[in-house]
Amino acid sequence: MTSPPTASLATAQRSLGDPGRRYPLWPPLTGGCPATSTEEVSYPVEVEYAYDQVPADLFEARPGRGGLDRWAPLLPPLAAPGLGEGGTPLVELEPGVFVKDESRNPTWSHKDRLNRCTVSAALAAGRPVSSSPPPATTGPPPPPSPPGPDSGAWC
Repeated sequence: MTSPPTASLATAQRSLGDPGRRYPLWPPLTGGCPATSTEEVSYPVEVEYAYDQVPADLFEARPGRGGLDRWAPLLPPLAAPGLGEGGTPLVELEPGVFVKDESRNPTWSHKDRLNRCTVSAALAAGRPVSSSPPPATTGPPPPPSPPGPDSGAWC
């Protein structure tokens, strides 16, 4: 039996162009900070968290709680169900040399974690989601749509 998901401690979006400028968590500002971005430079926003509320035992191993769900307090809200992404082990190749075993992810890709977060943001914002195999095997993705109320996520 797995533990119920822990809520995200994400509180707002903060401009990297002006850290004093904050925005609500929704909708995600995928086009950058509207106040500090220009035609030449798009200043991204980052998600702020209530770090003072992070559970004291977050970094301790907890049975039944693996992958991205274990880290839910330090991720944007996860609206998409998980497929077992994350929880990939570090494998020691030789003393002091480690690699991540990404073959434990559903599609054997390090992109699985990012895709769950991206799809979650689109779902929570009520946007459409499109998914396909990685572009390296099928060609380039379609050109991005301009940001707007109907723009969604491409994974």
